[in-house]
Amino acid sequence: MIEQWLEDNLRGRARHAIGYNADETGRVARSEYAFGERIAFGFNANEKDRISRSCEYNTLTREAFYPLLEWGWDRRICIEYIRSVLGITWKKSACVYCPFNALRDDAIERQREHPRQVADAMRLEHLSLALNPRGTLYKGRSLIQITVEAGNNAAVLTYRKGIESEEWALYRVRRIFSAKGKADRAVEKLDVFVGPSEARCNGPRYCPL
Repeated sequence: MIEQWLEDNLRGRARHAIGYNADETGRVARSEYAFGERIAFGFNANEKDRISRSCEYNTLTREAFYPLLEWGWDRRICIEYIRSVLGITWKKSACVYCPFNALRDDAIERQREHPRQVADAMRLEHLSLALNPRGTLYKGRSLIQITVEAGNNAAVLTYRKGIESEEWALYRVRRIFSAKGKADRAVEKLDVFVGPSEARCNGPRYCPL
C-alpha cells in the first residue's frame, strides 16, 4: 500500500501544503508556490506611481512583479531595445476608451489611426449618456464632443452610421435618492424601434405631460 501511494504521488500531480501562519506573508510571497502565481507587469522604471497603485492589489495567491523596474529600464531604454531587435520605433499606445488618458495632442493624433475603435468607444459613451446625462467617458466632457472638435471625421462617420443602423429602444429611468450621490435606480424598457427616426417620432407618446 505504501509503495502504491508513493507511486501515485511521486509520478502524478502533487499538492503542497506549506505551514506558514497568517503573519508570515513575506515567506508566503517568496515560496515556490507563490512564485508560480506571480504576474509580470511592463511598467518601466519611471512609472513608480503606477507600480505603487498596482501593488495594492497583491494577495497571498497573486503577486505582481516588475522586471523593467528591477533592471532599471526607463522608456528610452525600452524603445532602444525594441528598435535594436525589431528594427522599428515602437509608438506609445493606450486604449482609445481609457478614461484615465489625458488625451493630449499625441493621443488625439493616435486616435486618428484607429477610427473603428474610437467609434466603438463613442457608441459605448452614447449608451451611457442615454441613461445618465452625466455619464461621459471623460470628466467634464464627452469623447463624442472631443472627437467632433478634433475633426476626426472617419471616427464620427463610423459612429453615426453604426447607431443609425441599429435598433433603438425607449427606457424609463427612475431613481430614489437616499443620500447625496447615492441612489437606487430602476430601468424599464418600454418599446423597441427599428431606428432613431422611428424612436424620435413615436417615443414622445410615452412621456408624461
